[in-house]
Amino acid sequence: MLSADKQKPSPDYSVELNDEMKKYGITRSSVDYFHLGNYHYSNLKDAIKQAKYHENKRTEEKK
Repeated sequence: MLSADKQKPSPDYSVELNDEMKKYGITRSSVDYFHLGNYHYSNLKDAIKQAKYHENKRTEEKK
């Protein structure tokens, strides 16, 4: 994680808001979500594990 001094300004916010973030040491982080059906996961491995589980379940139901 970058320190507040080394963090790049966010193009999503005005210059004033970026200046206030820097002044107060506020940092921003992004979170990725992985969607599978109606569910979302913050961990890709969990999403893949769940997809494999459902794939195996469907395969067993066809037998």
